[in-house]
Amino acid sequence: MVAVVGSQAQPAVQDVAGANLRVIAATDDPVTTWAEVRRSRSPFTVITDDPLSEVAQAWSELFASQRSTGRLEVAVREARQRIRAGVLDLPDYYLTAGEAPFHLTVLAPQSAVRVVPLDADVARTVSGLSSGRWWPPPGELLADLDRRLPDRFAAANARDEPSLVALGAATHQT
Repeated sequence: MVAVVGSQAQPAVQDVAGANLRVIAATDDPVTTWAEVRRSRSPFTVITDDPLSEVAQAWSELFASQRSTGRLEVAVREARQRIRAGVLDLPDYYLTAGEAPFHLTVLAPQSAVRVVPLDADVARTVSGLSSGRWWPPPGELLADLDRRLPDRFAAANARDEPSLVALGAATHQT
């Protein structure tokens, strides 16, 4: 299963066609979307819902408004619980379309082949996906998010210690 995420995700999947691809429209409830994904028999199911969308939003808000980490901690705890309970699962791949700072900064360093910039054509990008290391356990994947800085903060952090953003960018080349 492939999740298309980022600011241009919806336009990117509008014209997806192919015998091996099925697009499942985003819903207000990711649990409903994931139940439909599990019923799909298509070799590749493409969705624009992200099981980590609440975590991604809380992470972005933390750095945008300098809020406390409380909302992020709650989002991480809920995501971990849903994944452990089998209600949600991580997609096999994330295709980034437009702005997707959480996915490029946090997820790509964890498994670079699983976070891929979207080519102009979803079907062509999917056909070129390579196998690689699976995601680490949710506890490890989502650990210390308040220390993983978005790109715009990386330069300010660079003089103190190597940025996780820079490390992620180095492993993200395809």
